[in-house]
Amino acid sequence: MVVTICWKNLCELPYSPNAQRVITKGYLNLQNRHDLLKIEEVKPDEWMEFQFELQPTIYKLKKDDTIRLVLYTTDFEITIRDNTDYQLTVDLSQSSLEIPYQKNSQ
Repeated sequence: MVVTICWKNLCELPYSPNAQRVITKGYLNLQNRHDLLKIEEVKPDEWMEFQFELQPTIYKLKKDDTIRLVLYTTDFEITIRDNTDYQLTVDLSQSSLEIPYQKNSQ
């Protein structure tokens, strides 16, 4: 899995005064991973390789801040959910996260 943040379509997410914040989002429907009009089977217990982009945002991180990548099996804001118990396994040795940044001049 390769996750990339690019700078086109830059946006700013609403500020939330919490210890944890969402600073970007990305979406990939595995059933439509190559074409929005073509449904592809997602086979249980079979490895898949895919790539998706995260929405670029303007966000200032401080030294020692931690970035976490959260993967969901459904989009809680849009998708109608059932009680199916989905599980994801990520092979970290075959995964990467590319984050462009601009170093603070101060």
